[in-house]
Amino acid sequence: MSNSIHSIIEKQNAFYKKGFTLDLKSRKERLVKLLDVTEKFQDKIASALNKDLGKSYEEALMTEIREVKKEIVFTLKNISKWSGTKRVSTPVTLFGSKSRIQPEPLGKVLIIAPWN
Repeated sequence: MSNSIHSIIEKQNAFYKKGFTLDLKSRKERLVKLLDVTEKFQDKIASALNKDLGKSYEEALMTEIREVKKEIVFTLKNISKWSGTKRVSTPVTLFGSKSRIQPEPLGKVLIIAPWN
């Protein structure tokens, strides 16, 4: 592994260990930033889709860019509910206690890839 890749991985691990990704506000801010960047570079994204896949600007907007924006907005609307603590039944062996599931982000990188 090259030094630059090793350095990037170390920085990602250090950032993750600080716990910033656990904070719901931080995750929402990053989603808003991703939405803003998608808007800002919409023309460049469309141009890349044209060069790579031969998509027209309108087709890129309709089939790629707007869909990504809709997914980000959908996630922003639902992330609080998805991240919330959920009560679950407690096993008899733990009688007298309460059980719940607390979803937590585990990833260290954002991977954007085709899903089709």
